[in-house]
Amino acid sequence: MPAEIRERSWLAGQSVADADGGVVVSEEVAGLAEVERWVLGYGRAARVPEP
Repeated sequence: MPAEIRERSWLAGQSVADADGGVVVSEEVAGLAEVERWVLGYGRAARVPEP
């Protein structure tokens, strides 16, 4: 899964970094509802370190 996230452009101003065997995607967003649905789509594999 990390390769899929790393290779795709999710958001216009995103930054992507490797971290502890996973991928961290950072971006400023206007609201969390859409991001929440996206993250939940990855199930138990997803972690949100901060809002």
